Amino acid sequence: MGVFNTTRQFTAPRDQIATIANDLMEKLREKGYDVEGKALLDGGWDISLTKGGMFKAVLGLQSALKINLAPRGPDAMIAQASVGIFGQQAVPALVAIFVAWPVLITQIWGIIQQTKLDDTVMVLI
Repeated sequence: MGVFNTTRQFTAPRDQIATIANDLMEKLREKGYDVEGKALLDGGWDISLTKGGMFKAVLGLQSALKINLAPRGPDAMIAQASVGIFGQQAVPALVAIFVAWPVLITQIWGIIQQTKLDDTVMVLI
C-alpha cells in the first residue's frame, strides 16, 4: 500500500465495470462523501470524492481522493486510488504558517487521515 497511491487488480468482466463503479459511488455517498463519476471511452471510470466543506478545506482537513477503474483484458480491471487535491492543501498550509501556526496541528491531522482513505476505498471495491 502506498501512502498516497494504491493500485490493485480485480477479476471483473469488462461489462461489469460500470455496475461496480455505480455501486462504489453509492457506498461512498452513504458514508457522507460528495462523489462525482464519469465513464471513459475505454470502458473505465474516473471517480472523484471529497468530504468536508470550506472550513475544513481552509484548515487542510478536507478529504479528497481520485479513483480510476480501468479494464485490463476481458476479465480484469485495475483500480487505482490516489490523492485528489493534495496540492490544494499547500495553500492552507502557507496561510497557517504566516497567520496562525497552531493550525499546523490540524494540517498534520488532515494529512494523516488522508493516507487512510485509499485503503478504505479498496476495501469497498
